[in-house]
Amino acid sequence: MAKDNKLIIIGTGVVFFRKVIEADNVKLERTADGEITEKTVEISSAGTLDGNVRCNALIVAGTFSREATVASSLSVLSSAQVTAPGVVSVLLIGIAGMAASGVVAA
Repeated sequence: MAKDNKLIIIGTGVVFFRKVIEADNVKLERTADGEITEKTVEISSAGTLDGNVRCNALIVAGTFSREATVASSLSVLSSAQVTAPGVVSVLLIGIAGMAASGVVAA
């Protein structure tokens, strides 16, 4: 029996506030304020997230602020607006396990 893919889409007219911990994938097409812990989090170009994220893959095309812990894949598209207070630290770990890090002033 195939495992169901749990997907939450925050769409037009919806404002999310609190915590998501039960979906496999979250796609934000509008506003969310809270904490998301999932496999994949996608913030569309119309989406906004003001909260912390822990995930395997993060795709940002919209607005994101606060902190993200990404285990596998981070994609920041040209339409993205990423803000964080102070300093933003980025740690990217490749498939071979090699790490490269950088610090960017916010």
